[in-house]
Amino acid sequence: MATARTTVWTLRLLGVAAVSSGSEIQAPGTRIEVIFECTAFFALSIFLSGVVAFPAPRLAKLKGLAIGLPAIFLLNEARLISLMYVHDLAPRWYEALHLVVWPVTLVLAVAVGWFAWARGASDARP
Repeated sequence: MATARTTVWTLRLLGVAAVSSGSEIQAPGTRIEVIFECTAFFALSIFLSGVVAFPAPRLAKLKGLAIGLPAIFLLNEARLISLMYVHDLAPRWYEALHLVVWPVTLVLAVAVGWFAWARGASDARP
């Protein structure tokens, strides 16, 4: 899975000896499986749909997508990496962060990012 590979690549940049096998990521002291729901697909799809559907100039849409999509992807990478560390260093917090804190954070980030873009794109309309 591409998400597992990019997360391992990022972990290696951070000096962690991580490897992936399919959808599984292994690092010293921990192992997680990255299922489809762990990818940024849903968050990216919601943001993309909102930008495309909003009545804004094409250039404003392209700028929104050029900034928003990589930002959401990077936030998801930060989520996965932080979950790796929490799983290893503070396992009692893993479930709460995995099932509550990070999902809410992603939803809020997408919503705030889209509203900020839409406000700016509305100002850009002729």
